[in-house]
Amino acid sequence: MCDKKPKPHYLEYKVAINVIATGLALATYWWLAPLNHPEIPFRNAGQKTQEAEGTMAVRVLVTDGSSAVRDAIRRHLECIGCDIVAEAETAAQALLLFRTVRPEIVTLGTDLDYAGQSNPLGLLRLIKCEAPETSVLMIARELSPHEAQMFQREGALECFVAPFEFATWWRTLSMAHPQLMAGAFATMMSTTAAMKASRVSR
Repeated sequence: MCDKKPKPHYLEYKVAINVIATGLALATYWWLAPLNHPEIPFRNAGQKTQEAEGTMAVRVLVTDGSSAVRDAIRRHLECIGCDIVAEAETAAQALLLFRTVRPEIVTLGTDLDYAGQSNPLGLLRLIKCEAPETSVLMIARELSPHEAQMFQREGALECFVAPFEFATWWRTLSMAHPQLMAGAFATMMSTTAAMKASRVSR
């Protein structure tokens, strides 16, 4: 009778997952230090941490019609080294904040309240016209391939549809903003990739 052998590396991967989860939780704790304004929700989370490390945080404007979605985006972007300088829930507020804080990245929700304002495509065009160097991520609940191609033709860096895979966000943004490759999240991603490569080679 043959003894069943446990699957190799199972415990190793279980420990690694716990370490990564703990690291993300700690990063969120240290970087999440919001400062609210009564009308314009400015935030400077993560800025002191980045300055202490000798690097400048990437400034981000988060826009979406849902506060829950904005919260999720804010937490994850702070964990990869971004500085969330403002949030908006309407197109009018998004445009005002964009012109005020001049972010390097804008997450542009397609379900913003666009009453009396341009549609998502029009707002994207306006942002890219005024600041072509700004990276714009389109955020949507649903998005057809045709719509995604249309946004990217007009200058969007990428389109993301819920549920979000934030590791993909980091890979996309780090190509446009290399300073994100120097943070703690990048180190964890490199460690995970190395462990996977080591498992494959055995």
